[in-house]
Amino acid sequence: MTNLYICGASDCFKDPEFYGKSWMERMEQQLSAEYKIHNHSVYAASNFLIREQIERAITNNADAIIVHFTSSIRHEIRINDRNDSRDLLDRFYRFEDNPTATLLSLSVFKTYYNVLDRYKKDLLRNFEIEFFDLDVAIKKNYYLIQNSLDTLVKSGIPFIFSQGGFEHPSYMDSPSDYIHAFDEWNQWRSEYNLWNHFEVFDDQRPWFHIASDHINTEIGTYFANWVKNL
Repeated sequence: MTNLYICGASDCFKDPEFYGKSWMERMEQQLSAEYKIHNHSVYAASNFLIREQIERAITNNADAIIVHFTSSIRHEIRINDRNDSRDLLDRFYRFEDNPTATLLSLSVFKTYYNVLDRYKKDLLRNFEIEFFDLDVAIKKNYYLIQNSLDTLVKSGIPFIFSQGGFEHPSYMDSPSDYIHAFDEWNQWRSEYNLWNHFEVFDDQRPWFHIASDHINTEIGTYFANWVKNL
């Protein structure tokens, strides 16, 4: 049995109510029963949460890991005062519902989560408007991704990654200072950055953002072949 771990945000999701299949489902269709897929992706996951997913995969002795990082404008908040001794990864709210969640990862200025009441949404938005600093967030996420890649290399576990939404061209009019930030790890870099193929965003369907069946099949085939060729 080959244990394959998926680490990422909503672009690694399934959407059972959408008519099409995600790249992840297309990949799964092309892998035999000897492959067991552990998908730890979380809607609106921050790079910190993706780092926690990677840690879980390594701790569980994954045979292979696929990682898609995300943008810098995501952070983590506490949503419940209840004492929670579980591992951090298990405390986070999942889009498919987790009634015992005590933590939430979300995008800055995106407060459409039903898990927050109106008072908390307003409080959070005011905090973000007053105190969120993009430059600090970008540098912090740069360090997080760098640490994640270093840890993956040291683990010896086969992996493949894309930097996803981190300083993605869709966010800016001119090239980012971080365009070559992770060139040191290019031998592990995926040929596909899912963010290059996004067609829908935020709370639109499908949750995995790529509606084209052709593109999802192409990407799914790429990752299926990567796994089978290990």
